Amino acid sequence: GYLLNTVPTLTREEYPFKFSVTANGDTLEIEGILLAIANANSFGTGANINPTGRINDGKFEVLIFKKLDFVEIIKTLYSDFEVDPEFVHTICTDNAVITCEKKVDFQIDGEYLGQMQQVTAKMNSKKIRVAVPDGIENRSEYC
Repeated sequence: GYLLNTVPTLTREEYPFKFSVTANGDTLEIEGILLAIANANSFGTGANINPTGRINDGKFEVLIFKKLDFVEIIKTLYSDFEVDPEFVHTICTDNAVITCEKKVDFQIDGEYLGQMQQVTAKMNSKKIRVAVPDGIENRSEYC
């Protein structure tokens, strides 16, 4: 779903897009080809787009990919991927308002939801219990 909806957007739209991200009391004006909101390290595809993300820290990351760089995209398929700040800008927060200069395609977990110009993202303070084997309750890759 991610690929099927992202590639057509990049081929038919004029990018970079101009985003405004308000988070942690600051507003950042930034250009990018793609903006993602991620709470975990990787998408269901296995792409490790958010190597510093922790699902259990009460935060999520807003990732603004600055340019179309196939070498950096391929690197996301490896677990030891380190984010190049020239490729992606990361904002760690629990609340963000994201605005784009014009409406752009929007999807959640690969499901296309139409075009949006503004999105508000907030961490849900409610937690779910997850059963794990003894000895791994503090290992972030399982939480």
